Amino acid sequence: MILERSLISVNFIDYTQHFDLRRDVLGWKAPYTIDADLDDTTFHLGSFYKEEIISIGTFAQQSNSNFSVMPQYRLRGMASNRNYSGLGAGSMLLEFAEIELRKRKIALLWFDARVAAKDFYKKLNYSAVGEFYPVRDVGLHQLMFKEL
Repeated sequence: MILERSLISVNFIDYTQHFDLRRDVLGWKAPYTIDADLDDTTFHLGSFYKEEIISIGTFAQQSNSNFSVMPQYRLRGMASNRNYSGLGAGSMLLEFAEIELRKRKIALLWFDARVAAKDFYKKLNYSAVGEFYPVRDVGLHQLMFKEL
């Protein structure tokens, strides 16, 4: 399945295709990987402008005890190239992910949202839970989720 609109397309990618945006946008240090990158249930998405990857996200089967709805997935390491802001690449990536998660019969998607990204997620009907909390070397975050 490929989701396409205008000049943006979204598709599954290999986790190694995340490295540049994880480094450049999120400030991750080498080797740019997370523990769930290679899990069988994890999938990685990329939004493309022409041939360039401009938005990424990793979706891992992981539960959070703050939620009773099961099964759950967690969004990790979402990032978008600021040079392409406003094209809808991040929104399309999440739309694609939600379609895929529903196919997998997943009931809830949750994640730790950076303060700067909270309004973006709220526009896509994600809800915040609790107060902001610090994530070491990254900054303030807030737990967010959406029932699918």
